[in-house]
Amino acid sequence: MTAFRVPADRLRAAVAPVLPEGATDDDAALAARFAAGAWTVLPEPGDAAAGGMRAALGDEGALALLVDGASPAAWLAALDDPELGALLPAALQRWTPRLSAERMLSAFAQAAAFGQRLVMPGDAHWPAQLDDLGPHAPAALWVRGDPAALARAGRSAALVGSRASSGYGELVAAQLAGGLVDRGLAVVSGGAYGIDGTAHRAALASGGTTIAVLAGGLDRLYPAGNEALLQRVVETACAVAEAPCGTPPTRWRFLARKRACMRQSGRGVIVTWVPRWAARARAVSFTKRSMNETHPFASASLTDGSLIPSSRTASNASTSGSVSCPWAMWCLIFSHSFRRVLTMLRDQCALGLPRPAEIE
Repeated sequence: MTAFRVPADRLRAAVAPVLPEGATDDDAALAARFAAGAWTVLPEPGDAAAGGMRAALGDEGALALLVDGASPAAWLAALDDPELGALLPAALQRWTPRLSAERMLSAFAQAAAFGQRLVMPGDAHWPAQLDDLGPHAPAALWVRGDPAALARAGRSAALVGSRASSGYGELVAAQLAGGLVDRGLAVVSGGAYGIDGTAHRAALASGGTTIAVLAGGLDRLYPAGNEALLQRVVETACAVAEAPCGTPPTRWRFLARKRACMRQSGRGVIVTWVPRWAARARAVSFTKRSMNETHPFASASLTDGSLIPSSRTASNASTSGSVSCPWAMWCLIFSHSFRRVLTMLRDQCALGLPRPAEIE
């Protein structure tokens, strides 16, 4: 018996070592997980065509058509969606060069070598808020560390920002991270130099949970200068990636990583030191390109001591003033649904946030 032209014994040998705790290991479940993992290999993260076809046909159905070399007519008949069908020719050109059973099996083998787990929708620890990304949602997540830490991401905030950060920006990021941990929230960030690394360090120093969302495969904890820090994150919680082992970080994958980072937590702050006009442009660009313009998310940029919201932020959510002043009002954390904007008075350099029970 074969599935996707892979013998059943090879498929089981590849998938079984990356099963998260409690996952079903019958042949049908293993084939479904193999298909989900394959869809992390074939497209780039956030590929709307892949997401649309997986939603229409299922991971296994879409992969089977691809492996069988189905004709465009067969795809169109199965999809029954002209708009999605229009994306098909370009999508097949992107995916076909990566279509190799050995490449997919290698992704599982390398993940097992680094002790990773493949978490997919329906698993106990799947971050359900990622499903809000619609066709841009990942098919699965590669997890290095404890997948149970993902469950804590439901009460978390993403804290990301500039790699070329100032000392002032890092100070504020550390205070933000420490304040979030004090109030029972996990901190999600991207593991990069600057603000991201500061957020992870501050969360760890405060005894909290911090999760790293990386732009490349988890066989390489990138950047190398933060390897020791990321190893601590893995040991205390987990690092996650949409891309399989062997995938290098690229500019586009960094943008896709930040989108997953923000949506995984549902709340977020972007901290940067660039001039005011550039901060606004960067916030708008990030919101449009990384959040795909279909899921509003307020993003704020720290400039010369002020928090400048993006153009999509509610008008009453804007206030300026140096964050170093104890009387300054901050607009920091935004509910992704805009039902509540959390604004609190800064008090003695501590992040003022409602207690966990008050956060939607």
